Amino acid sequence: MNSVVFYVAFAVVLWSVRGRRTGVAALVIGIALSLVIGVSRIYLGYHYFTDVAAGLLAGTAWLAVVAAAFGAGPLSRRWRDGDLTGSTEPEEQPVVVR
Repeated sequence: MNSVVFYVAFAVVLWSVRGRRTGVAALVIGIALSLVIGVSRIYLGYHYFTDVAAGLLAGTAWLAVVAAAFGAGPLSRRWRDGDLTGSTEPEEQPVVVR
């Protein structure tokens, strides 16, 4: 569960900071790394398949909850609009004389 949450969340952060090309590569690597960690836990005998499957599903559910919380938060409009300055005052519009 921790590997899914950490690596996929890190990939999403990279996607938002570095762009789509880097984000897709990081997302693929994060998912693959999480799956390899899960398979290695089964292979080494530390967990059963059901434990690993439940951890992967729980990590994915946690990411969905956090993503929904960020999408509905008070800063989501400013984040989408690109206004990260924190200013609540509207910007002055230039006066156009015709």
